[in-house]
Amino acid sequence: NALLKVPIKRQEGFLNLLYDVIVQIGYGIKHFVPNIMNLLLALCEQTEDAFIVNKNQSVENKDLYGDESTAVDRDDYSRIGRVRSLCFLRLSQMLSKFSFSIDFIKFGKRLWNSMTSSVIALPNTVVNAENPPSLLQLIETVASQRELIP
Repeated sequence: NALLKVPIKRQEGFLNLLYDVIVQIGYGIKHFVPNIMNLLLALCEQTEDAFIVNKNQSVENKDLYGDESTAVDRDDYSRIGRVRSLCFLRLSQMLSKFSFSIDFIKFGKRLWNSMTSSVIALPNTVVNAENPPSLLQLIETVASQRELIP
């Protein structure tokens, strides 16, 4: 996967920059929306895979060593979480901004598959959160587009 070669910090920077592109250029990027969606979904899939691998290795480490040693450095894990959150926010923005001019149906299955572990963990992330989780914002946006609900 070519995305694995891009440092996580740069991925985070790209997603922050994409916010300005969506807000300031808006419909000027309409022709690039499918490419941007594919890139955002690839980032979500990458973070989904990283969370699953880390969870599985943490369970193995706990069984072997009796501790919660993680497969991924805590700072990296935190950054992966931030990238994931930013992906959810950007996907929500893209769906909101272009829902009337772009057919997002073809992205629906990939979208749901890439957020499976986050959907499962959502109740625990909402409990003491000061702000609504980015996943909740994305789900709200998706719910407003019936075609994206499997």
